[in-house]
Amino acid sequence: MVYSPDGKADYKEIVSSARAKRDTSLAKVKPKLQGIPDKLPLNCQGLPKAILTPRKIEITENYSFTELLALLQERKIIVEEVTRAFLRRAALAQAATNCLVDLMWDEAIARAQHLDSLPEPKGLLYSLPISTKEHHGMVGENITTHALFVTWIGKAYGSNLLYDTLYNEGCIFYARTTQLQTIIHLETNSVIYRRTVNLYNRNLTSGGSSGGESALLGIRRSILGVSSNIGSSICCPVAYISIYSFKPTLKHISVMGGRAPMAGKASTPGPITWDGVVQPHPPMTRALKEVAAACWKVGMEVVDWDCEPLFHDKAWEIVSALYWPDGGQETLQLMEASGEPLCTRRDDYRAVYARAWINTGNQDGREVDVILCPLSFGAATPYDQLRYWGYTAYWNLLDYPAAVFPVTTVDPNKDPKDTSYVLKNAQDKFIYKIYSPEKYTDAPVSLQIVGRRQYNEKVLTVLTEIEYTLGRK
Repeated sequence: MVYSPDGKADYKEIVSSARAKRDTSLAKVKPKLQGIPDKLPLNCQGLPKAILTPRKIEITENYSFTELLALLQERKIIVEEVTRAFLRRAALAQAATNCLVDLMWDEAIARAQHLDSLPEPKGLLYSLPISTKEHHGMVGENITTHALFVTWIGKAYGSNLLYDTLYNEGCIFYARTTQLQTIIHLETNSVIYRRTVNLYNRNLTSGGSSGGESALLGIRRSILGVSSNIGSSICCPVAYISIYSFKPTLKHISVMGGRAPMAGKASTPGPITWDGVVQPHPPMTRALKEVAAACWKVGMEVVDWDCEPLFHDKAWEIVSALYWPDGGQETLQLMEASGEPLCTRRDDYRAVYARAWINTGNQDGREVDVILCPLSFGAATPYDQLRYWGYTAYWNLLDYPAAVFPVTTVDPNKDPKDTSYVLKNAQDKFIYKIYSPEKYTDAPVSLQIVGRRQYNEKVLTVLTEIEYTLGRK
């Protein structure tokens, strides 16, 4: 170990040890992946079919979560074969997007062999491969949890209650994924593992802080991933990769055993045409209109939700302060808890929003069921340009559940820049300037459904109805 003059270990050497551990796990892939181009294409969606065998493609692409689970539980497919297929795809995902902290090759195969040896399937998630975000604690030989803080590298942390439950139900953990250092931003980049990129366009971000999970899931190297959410850490990454997510009400799922600074931060393990602060980019507005029209067509009542009187700019101010209730001191010491006045402002704003929602039923007694709204101002951004995430952070401040679903992709012919648009403020100006339809071509565009506090099941029910409306199963 190399030490600096002040007696502290050289961070570069510690970082190298973490990268070496990851690379060692990837080197266990047998047989070695062949045919990965030295210069990767901008869009890596087609990479699996060029590298993997037809059988591996069948296992990892042809089945939904429930379909694969049924095959495993009915023993129509060998657990170890499925596990090896997903391990290989995860290794390929790492090559394409830089999304892994650890490929759990030995642990996953040993677990698969054990489950194959049982006289009968056991557990609701019997043999299902699941990937996890690194800062969630996990126990096992040579497994550490550092949350991408160099000072925690090499230090074991303990188990995560949710993961213990999933494991007891028979799942197989096979990959741990990257996140942002400090875990509060909508990109995934760190001094340890560098940047995780978007599989649809490697010049765009994969989102954050759960960008590793979204990259792995989006390129179908995982069928189910577990993440966490404080601002938009679940919602935005999955939207940028054209997959689905659900962020329930706070504490609906235990986060005990997750490692991060400021443990008291409110976090969840997850039509408004605009929010009155930042105007969405043209493809986002188009997606909203298309889904609203489809809902109208099948008889759903769609009403406008006017959020300007609800001062979403004030919500952004409050939630931004809550991200760093101690001014960032604890995080800086690693690279305190919030004060009562901040929570008071949060609760006052929650009361205002709750009254506004209830008042939607004043005329006919029928309150709005859910809100259909943009997931972000647009599709995934170029690196280091994601400076506003109010479209998801508001709902975290309110503790409203939200489900994200893909709608379309950016099409320069359909989504030209509005050159006549009048800018509203500095935030709006920045977001407007970064949009170029050519730069965003083919980037996924998603929307979200938001419900009132504790109405988790209603949000998922409405999502199901909208999926049917859009012609999906």
